Amino acid sequence: MKNTSEHIFGEATPGDGSLSCPPSAPVGSFPPTGALICSSRKPKPSSPVEGGPVPSSAPFHTAWQQERAQMIHRICRSVERWRARDQSLERAVGWFASYWRDRKYTCEPARPIRLSAKSLVRLFYQWRAGGKTPAAVGLHYRPGLQKLTPPAVIELARLCLLPGANSFNATWKQLPNPGATASAYRYAMPVELRRHLKAVFAARRALQSTERAAREAIEQASVTFRR
Repeated sequence: MKNTSEHIFGEATPGDGSLSCPPSAPVGSFPPTGALICSSRKPKPSSPVEGGPVPSSAPFHTAWQQERAQMIHRICRSVERWRARDQSLERAVGWFASYWRDRKYTCEPARPIRLSAKSLVRLFYQWRAGGKTPAAVGLHYRPGLQKLTPPAVIELARLCLLPGANSFNATWKQLPNPGATASAYRYAMPVELRRHLKAVFAARRALQSTERAAREAIEQASVTFRR
């Protein structure tokens, strides 16, 4: 009896880590739930191109990103086999997009796998241009900014009380090395503190407006007295 991958995909591909599908598989069809997608025999590749483990230098920050890259790498290898059999790219990626729809990552079951046919076409060309490795289709997410500390928030609050400060944004620009955006600083403050500083800024802007009006009145008075 054929192994699971041979039964589902028509051809087992031990050693290359790819997912082989029969040319006759209709777009939108998918294997039975819980079916294996890879050969039950563990491949022993000699390089990442052959479906082996991703090198430590690959740009993966989380386990699900690495799982995603390895999965797309296997899909792209299978799509390449389909195309070698004169099958269209759209037909091949459509089959895999249908199979992976509504599935979850193994390492993070709460995270759904999102791979549309359009995305797989883009990723296939990206995979070929990047050397046909898992790293070529990795998500290059940049690490987020560090969480604001209470001392950093208090520092900005003190600057807000200095003469001339009339807005959060203007005061935030005075920080030598801000650890987050002005909005992040503002909402990291306690509600009561934020409310008081907002009132201070409003009063200062109102005072500045009153001072401008007074200066204009002085200029007009000077012209009148000179007559």
